[in-house]
Amino acid sequence: MGKLSKQTRSSTGLNQALAYFEGTLAKPHNYVRIARQYLLFIISKQYSIDEISAKLFAKSKAPVYLSACRKFIAFAQDAGIANVYDDVRANYEGNAAVLDFLANAQIRPNSKKTYSIALNEMELFLSKIQQPISRPTVLAFLTELRDGRSLSVYTINNYLSAVRQFSEYCILKREELQLSQELVVQLRDISSIRSLKTGGSFQTYSKESLSEKEIEQLMTVITNPRDKAVIALMAYQGLRTVELTRLEWVDIRSKGGKKYLAVLSKGRNEKELIPLMTACEKILTLYKSKAALHPTKMFEFNNTSIVRKITNQWLRVAGLKGEKVSAHSLRHSVAQIMIDKGVPKPMVQRFLRHKNEATTSIYTAKQEQKDFLTFDFE
Repeated sequence: MGKLSKQTRSSTGLNQALAYFEGTLAKPHNYVRIARQYLLFIISKQYSIDEISAKLFAKSKAPVYLSACRKFIAFAQDAGIANVYDDVRANYEGNAAVLDFLANAQIRPNSKKTYSIALNEMELFLSKIQQPISRPTVLAFLTELRDGRSLSVYTINNYLSAVRQFSEYCILKREELQLSQELVVQLRDISSIRSLKTGGSFQTYSKESLSEKEIEQLMTVITNPRDKAVIALMAYQGLRTVELTRLEWVDIRSKGGKKYLAVLSKGRNEKELIPLMTACEKILTLYKSKAALHPTKMFEFNNTSIVRKITNQWLRVAGLKGEKVSAHSLRHSVAQIMIDKGVPKPMVQRFLRHKNEATTSIYTAKQEQKDFLTFDFE
């Protein structure tokens, strides 16, 4: 392909610029893929094509990233391209991963505008509640669309489709996007959320939780004191896997004759106290008396994948492992059991350390549906 004229061009479409750039290369090259990432980066940041933006983009990346950027900058200077604009995607004011998805995923042209709107609104919702994307926050977003904005089931399912396909795209590109294993797990959970049925009942896409009897069944089969302590902290205290890995023995505290657990939650700078349940306290005491422990940390591992491996192992032994039953299901179980017992929603929200009430509403929706079906209207 020919060069762009220096005299007539100063701003060019992203994909058109890449096509011209590829035409200047002697053979197919990884530089084109890297150049696309660089251009998406500068579009999202409103930077120019220059050495400074290239260094900002390539920071902490392999040397080939900066080499590719410099090759593109040299081409752009020679061709007279000072800036690039988005020539494919519908307008979206969000992160580079979403821009890349809208540009490259196999989406029908008519769907691109809808997906752009849906993902933009999802980004605004996450910013509002100050939470990262995850299954609970997506469900909270759907709750807001249904209850807060009274959108139709058809529209909500279109929004959900956009979020699911974006999640699947990110999983596929996880190495390129440098996603953590924890985030990949969250994205897999999102991609399995089912669409609403007519009537909008949350039972169609709420995450599976275990009953109180099933929790008891699970705890009974566990013979390893450490593993029992790990699972008890999720099944009785509702801890997230990452919160569990941060625990120290000094986090068990006494106040006014009661025991509490100090938990460093996601996105928080300070630990929060939650009541230490009696069943969990007994299991932790037994664990501490029988194991050679780290002097300060409650558990010797920092990787959440170990927590998931331990949980899945004992779920299988107990005959409770299903496609949607995981370590995070234990946290859901705590919420659902509390709601079923009539614990007020604000207390459940505080216990689970939800920043937003909409997240807690995911669990109450199940009980509200049960109450509706059995309520005596006459």
